[in-house]
Amino acid sequence: MVVYPPGTLFVGQRFQTKEQVQDSINRFHFVNYCTYKVKHSNTTRLLMECVHHDCAWRCRAILRTREQHWEIMILEGPHTCVYPLIHTIHEIIEADPSTPISTIIAHIKLTMGYTISYKKGWLAKQHAIENIFGNWEEFYNKLPGMLQAMQMYVPGFIWKFNTQPAYQGDLLDKGSVRFKRLFWTFKPCIDGFAFCKPIVQVDGTFLYGKYKGMLLVAVAQDGRNNIIPIAFAVVESETTDAWFFFLMNLGRYVTLQDGLCLISDLHEAIRSAYSRN
Repeated sequence: MVVYPPGTLFVGQRFQTKEQVQDSINRFHFVNYCTYKVKHSNTTRLLMECVHHDCAWRCRAILRTREQHWEIMILEGPHTCVYPLIHTIHEIIEADPSTPISTIIAHIKLTMGYTISYKKGWLAKQHAIENIFGNWEEFYNKLPGMLQAMQMYVPGFIWKFNTQPAYQGDLLDKGSVRFKRLFWTFKPCIDGFAFCKPIVQVDGTFLYGKYKGMLLVAVAQDGRNNIIPIAFAVVESETTDAWFFFLMNLGRYVTLQDGLCLISDLHEAIRSAYSRN
């Protein structure tokens, strides 16, 4: 019986035993970062398919009773599920996490020979980002500890952290809370503002990812017209409460003097928060 390299599968491939068939299937999926399930198995027939119902991969092997060997009779595919795609685009996403889905689809077409849907490309990108940079929920859980470490090792670092109740469906999870808002600034920002013009500009931009939100930023300008960021916040959206949280902490820790000029885009939430502040 011919011995093939690990991960090799093709129609007509022969094995002495059923166990050798299964071992070869296992090696194939290990090499290609895929997962399969056995749909049917008996003493003369073995049928396997991808665990993902929308994947095209399928394999059928039978026992040739006259020759007394097992042979792969049907091998459909390749795997069109997300997991082999993750391995294929790993280097692309690691180099540039903002790679467009259209680029991923084109890369899969070039390297694997078939065209995936936009949804599948998007899912592959999200899984690749998680594999490379970590899980979203895990990083949110690490955030308080990271901020405490910053406060310990970065002199003058200031942060204010708000949470909200966590729910599992409609039920309150008493043992957990969810991230709501975060304000932070650094001592060089605070010290530097004392030498800036008495003008502060605030604005916000959208955050993209699994969990949406807004990044709020305050900047000032020094005597040489250099732009200096002085405070930051991540909030749920541009609500009055969110802007009040940002402006209140900005005034409490950074812009301590009176007579400042505040420049903004006149968003209604900013105006309401400023009036409240």
